[in-house]
Amino acid sequence: MRKKNSRAMFNKEFNSILEVLQEFSTEEKCIAHLEELYWQGVPVSPFSPDAKVYTSRNRKHYICSVTKKKFTVKTGTMF
Repeated sequence: MRKKNSRAMFNKEFNSILEVLQEFSTEEKCIAHLEELYWQGVPVSPFSPDAKVYTSRNRKHYICSVTKKKFTVKTGTMF
């Protein structure tokens, strides 16, 4: 399910680093933004892009149905 305001973040212009810090004040907000930016709301496994993806019980990561590996939107990035 997509949030109505998630697209607004992509078009928003920031005038200072303080505005960026206020917009992305929590790790959850940053992760939600990255998930929308990279996956358009539908998680894709970095191990097998065509595989079905499951959400973990604790909802902190996803699981690739082919490799059974856990991942997040930050997997394989500098984050």
